[in-house]
Parts: sequence; C-alpha cells; structure tokens
Amino acid sequence: TAFWNLISAPLVILQFPEALRDEGPVALLILIFPLVGLFMLIWAIRATLRWKKFGESTLELQTLPGILGGDLRGTINTRIKGYPEDGFQLELTCVQRSPGQSSPSETASPGTTPGIRLGRTSRRQDQERILWQENIRVDAAQLFQGFQGTACPVAFAIPADCRPTDSTEGVSWRMTAAGALPGVDYDSIFEVPIFKTEASHTVVQAGDAKEASLSTQEPPQEPTLRVSRTEEGTIFYFPAARNKGAALGLTAFLVLWSGVVGLLFYLDAPLLFQVVFAGFDVLFFLAVLSMWGRTSKLVVQSETVKVSRRFLGFGSVRELSHDVIVGVEVKRGMQAGRKLYYNVVLITRDSRPITVGNNIQDKREAEWVASEIQKALAG
Repeated sequence: TAFWNLISAPLVILQFPEALRDEGPVALLILIFPLVGLFMLIWAIRATLRWKKFGESTLELQTLPGILGGDLRGTINTRIKGYPEDGFQLELTCVQRSPGQSSPSETASPGTTPGIRLGRTSRRQDQERILWQENIRVDAAQLFQGFQGTACPVAFAIPADCRPTDSTEGVSWRMTAAGALPGVDYDSIFEVPIFKTEASHTVVQAGDAKEASLSTQEPPQEPTLRVSRTEEGTIFYFPAARNKGAALGLTAFLVLWSGVVGLLFYLDAPLLFQVVFAGFDVLFFLAVLSMWGRTSKLVVQSETVKVSRRFLGFGSVRELSHDVIVGVEVKRGMQAGRKLYYNVVLITRDSRPITVGNNIQDKREAEWVASEIQKALAG
C-alpha cells in the first residue's frame, strides 16, 4: 500500500492541476490512482486491526491427514473472547494453482501423529482454479472455550472423487473460518493436508451417493430464488441480482477498468492497447448487465417442462417432455475470487445439459433446488 501511494502521489500532484486546467473533466481519470490507493489503505488498516485483535489462530486436526472419501475433523483455537452471535462460517476448498506457482503450507504427509497443530498461513494472490468447495455454518451453541479463547469444531465430509494434495500439480486444500463480531470481523485461513489413503477404499464413492444426497436436502433459511406451486405447475423463479455482493464488486471493477480505458485514450496510448483494453471493457460491461438483468424460470407441469430465460425483458421459452429429461445435476459455475458458484442443469437423453438456474452462491441451496426439481418431475 505504501509503495502504490508513493508511486501515484507524484503523478497526481504533478499532472492533475495541468490536466484540470487544460482538459477539465478528463482530469478526473487521474484520480483513479489515489482512489485505488485509498481502498488499499483501508484494506491494510483492517488487516492490521484484525491481526492485533485476534493474533494467531491454530487448527488442531483430529484426522491427519484428511481422507478423500472420508472426513476432515479438528478444532480451530482462536483468541476471541466470547462467542460470535451467528457462530462461524467454515469453507473447505480444493484449488489448483497455475503452473510454476508454489503452494507453501504447513502440512504433513500421511501417517503423521494426529494432534499436530497447523499454523495460520499467509494469504496468497496466485491465479487458481477452484476444483471443489463446501461450506457449513457452526452455530454459537456448538462453540466452546478452548485453551486460549473460543474454540470451533470442524467436521467436513470429503467426496472420494476429489483430487488429493499434490504440490507438483499445484493442488492444495484450504479452509477458511469467518465470524461476525463488533468492530473488525474474524477471518482466518488454513492450508490442510488431504490425501487418498487405505481408508478411502472403505467408503461409498461420491457418485454412488449422489441421488441419496440430493433427496435429503433441506430448504435454505434465506433462499435467493422463489419456489411456488400453482395450478400451472411447480414454478422455480431465479430473479436478477441474486448475488448482490458479486454484482457490486464486478460493477466497481467495471468502473475502475473503464477509467483506465479512458486514461489510455486520453494519453493517446498505442492503438493495440486501446483496442485490447476496450474489448475487455465491453465484455465486463455485458457481464455486469447479465448479473443485474438476467432472469430464468422453470415450470414443471404434469407432462412437460418449460424453461424460459430473459435478459433485460427479452428472452425465449423452451418446452420439453418429461421423457427427454433423465436427471438433474449441480454443476460448477463461475468463479469470483475465492468463491465458486453453481448451476442447476437438466440432463437430457442426448446428454446436452440445459441450465435452468445459474450462479447460485450456496452449494446447499443449489442441491436443494435440484432435489425439489427432481420431486416435481416425479410427480
């Protein structure tokens, strides 16, 4: 943050008055640099306050390593005094970093004595692809007093078809823990070892249990879509702007990127840079419009299914018979930073998936929607 502001401050001090005098509103483009510096400063201050308030947290694993097709269990020991009112939100993610980017982590190989504590690792900004992700909420009633403060139990079931920790392939597993507290919220991240062991062969494969897992899903407390049952049939409506956080973040990025494009044109940058940056600006603009203005609706009737998609009021309707549909699945959708979104798709006899709801933030909600569609199709 200090480096960025030291670089951008002279630019603003030397160029802004002249640009304001000669070009007027165009000078506002130069303010992008100090604005970025301001956001970085706010982020740095919050990170520092979080470190001073919570210090180091440790993850003590009971299952070392975590087992593909088994469990990851343990306890997060924090320095928090008192319990977060809404408990903790835990998220376990399998990621693959780009080639050549190492994954330093305080992990252990299979067979290490259980009970070793894994320290909190530093955050990294590597380019990475999320392969699998699951999140759970630990209520305040499940928390207890640990040896240094509030302790949170950890329990994840890991599918057998996931990829194990592999530094040569850039595959690693991380777990994040977040809790809302007065002032600065708690937020910590751990890298954890997940391997395939002899115990992996004794559990049911994930694919065999897919139907059972979907059939036992419970409705989310705050669903982002609407399910209604009318004389027309069972209606699943996916409104626009369901993920306001992601939409606002992408909109802010679009504004920043558009400012950079404007600055390139103002500074008469090489034509190639202008064309490339402007092209990406158009793509980001369309993505923002999609997040704010795209809706979809699925109507399951006694013999047919109607899938309609609309974008800013325009769209199309597709009608299928029940005989064409062989299943409902949850697929990975877009990835935004550390978050993976999910799509609910209909699988047809010709193996062509039809997306009925996209970019659902909560995997459990996506699985619940898929289970409700299955029930509606079954009558």
